[in-house]
Amino acid sequence: MYNIKRVSSEEGLEIKRNVIEFLENIPSVDKIDDEVVNNASVLFDDDKILGLLSYEKFTSYGLIRYFIFKSIISNDHILELLNDVIESARDSQIDSLFSVINKEEIEKFFGELGFDKVDKSTFIIDEENFLDSKYKDANIMLCRI
Repeated sequence: MYNIKRVSSEEGLEIKRNVIEFLENIPSVDKIDDEVVNNASVLFDDDKILGLLSYEKFTSYGLIRYFIFKSIISNDHILELLNDVIESARDSQIDSLFSVINKEEIEKFFGELGFDKVDKSTFIIDEENFLDSKYKDANIMLCRI
């Protein structure tokens, strides 16, 4: 049975251990950020993690950092997971979620989830203008919550 749980919930310690173990087995994840893990919403099928979505807080923004799925899941489940993250972000006084995207198909997917492409020249990352950063060829998608 599918369900969504947050690391920040009452049973969070066990969920957090499972999330860290899940992330350690993802080749593209080279560093696990504890703060980002604590903000994760996790999609389970019984006790098996199918995917997770999490963000890092920057003032009133949340940068999506982990959006990882181990198996094919329906867009409905992804939307449920996103809605849970939006609720969690609101609780943390975040008013917008954004993601740095460098692939057209992922940009299209985020658009289907309600994110809009924004002018990246107005963003600062690591204390430099986004256009001067190593991410200059990527796009920024934003979802106001």
